[in-house]
Amino acid sequence: MRKVTSEETANGSIRIVIGPNGYGKTTYLNEEKARREEAGETIFFIPSEIKLLDEVKDTVDSSQTMEFLLTELLETPEYLAKRDALFEEADRIIEGNVCRMNLLLEEILLLNGSTRSKDFIAPNSKRVVKNLISIGQDDVKKKMGSGQRMHLLLKLASQSCRDYIFLDEPEKYSHPSLLNITASLINDLVNKGKHVYLATHSPKLISMLTFDYADLRLINDDTHALKEIPFDSAVEEASVHFNVGAMEKKFKRYYTSGASLKESIARRHNRYFIEALFSKRIYLCEGANDELLVNAALQKFGGYYGDYSVFKVWGKTNLPVFAQLFQDLGIDLICLFDVDDEAKPRHKEANAAIRATVPAGKIIEMTPNLEAETGYVGEKADALALMDHLEEIELDHKFNLSEI
Repeated sequence: MRKVTSEETANGSIRIVIGPNGYGKTTYLNEEKARREEAGETIFFIPSEIKLLDEVKDTVDSSQTMEFLLTELLETPEYLAKRDALFEEADRIIEGNVCRMNLLLEEILLLNGSTRSKDFIAPNSKRVVKNLISIGQDDVKKKMGSGQRMHLLLKLASQSCRDYIFLDEPEKYSHPSLLNITASLINDLVNKGKHVYLATHSPKLISMLTFDYADLRLINDDTHALKEIPFDSAVEEASVHFNVGAMEKKFKRYYTSGASLKESIARRHNRYFIEALFSKRIYLCEGANDELLVNAALQKFGGYYGDYSVFKVWGKTNLPVFAQLFQDLGIDLICLFDVDDEAKPRHKEANAAIRATVPAGKIIEMTPNLEAETGYVGEKADALALMDHLEEIELDHKFNLSEI
């Protein structure tokens, strides 16, 4: 995530919504689309599936076809005015023939003693017309995959006169190696003044977008409510356990303000943080060796293939503020940390803050540290040696993370 400049935010905007399937991301997009349309905004909605016209039957929603989308993109105000006039004339003619058509229907119904329950004909409220554009399907169908079709539509959207672009899972069908192209095209929409609304399942795509965390919303529980990332409240609640003024500079920036925490995450943790937001469970730990322990424990006791993220905070002092942040978002977490020497004020303070922030059943304390708990006597910086050691020993049952 690159920091957004004031010039970029003046050009356009982006709103990102994430969450598991079935929690309401597409519903949110549709509701926001309806709200914007009611306000008179011009909208272009790209659905999660894109088909060519000859791939669908007439009964399928025409908004899913590329021909319909392209027709919508190229409509001019003059065309829309004439189309509306045509609809009004068609309505007038239809309404003028309702009585005549009702009589014809009633005459036939009398043959079996039935009666008419409603008007036989009425103007079509859907306002559907045949697509005006025909696509040269040989190139699009035979030489493009669905991901490339999405890229084509994004390029066209950047040149359209529509102000609001809604994207439902634009990463769908794209190989991960092509997501940088998708991200670049979305960034281009914003830079060209478009207001983009995006629902996605891809943390990798998000990590390549130009946005601020304030532009991101999470839907991850049965309330289906949009959650903002609570940087301010996390700092406010976690910092009461510390003498922030006496902190080392490398930790203080996480506790000074919500804005400072947000900037620190964007600069130091961005990809891992975004991935954690997509996870059902987070294993919160101090550093790289703890991550090796978590992975070894999950492999030995089970849970390695579950939906989890290991999030390294780079220093025990940072654990409370991240624990508060993820818990406020309703994400399950387990916190691992070294107790170290509690005779030293900085360890005593940090340990007390962790215990006050994380429920006792969600904490694994290593006394005095990981190396002592696992019997590792090698160099702390020798990751390969530690991995070998963890593979060879029997881990204590306290590290059976899947049972916590």
